[in-house]
Amino acid sequence: MKFDIAARSDIGRVRKRNEDAFAVTDGQTDLFWAVVCDGMGGHVHGDLAAQTAVAVFQKSLNSAKTETFDQNILNKISQAANQAVVDIQDQDGKTFGMGATAVCFVSNPSKQNHLVAHAGDSRLYRLRNATLEKMTIDHNLGEDLQRSGKTTDIPLSYRFAQQITRFIGSETFPGAEISEFEIQSGDIILLCSDGLYGVLPDEKVIELIDPENLETSADRLIQTTLDNGAPDNVTLILIRTA
Repeated sequence: MKFDIAARSDIGRVRKRNEDAFAVTDGQTDLFWAVVCDGMGGHVHGDLAAQTAVAVFQKSLNSAKTETFDQNILNKISQAANQAVVDIQDQDGKTFGMGATAVCFVSNPSKQNHLVAHAGDSRLYRLRNATLEKMTIDHNLGEDLQRSGKTTDIPLSYRFAQQITRFIGSETFPGAEISEFEIQSGDIILLCSDGLYGVLPDEKVIELIDPENLETSADRLIQTTLDNGAPDNVTLILIRTA
């Protein structure tokens, strides 16, 4: 399977710095991969956390062996990224509390499988036949309660429900949630931070993506987000399968 790719990141209209980071495969390995990390809003040094995590993913995936790569190795990479961020906090008290969400896509031609690892609310979508399907479930308090089947008599405020419960930079990080999913020729994979989907509804995202022109599509998504206020940093990676 072959892939085309386009990636963009923008500071948005409100934030003073871009705390998102991303990286894509550079041909050092037969693995095809892409990763987006989002420094958590309101946490100190979110940009450093995101950049540190991305660097670990990039180095580890570039040196991975396709014949032995599996979900367990991808989980170990996510834990290594977490440890790198924790180590910085241990060394410099000024960075205590920093963290980042993450989403990583890996396609392994050796095993013909496609994996997604994520922590927090950075997401991966699959666009097929004009249908946009979310392939990750956010790690936040509201989603966690729903998945566990637990209920509460106390209504959760939006802010409380969106509280991140799994992120890179945590002493108790259990590893990323990893799953395998199916893709076919013509699918579009979208990795993004919440700065995109928090502004643009699914219908608008579908409208703006031209499968035949990923670069133009990426520009449209960024510009439309900016036109609608872009209160957060926005980062996206579009991948077309063939």
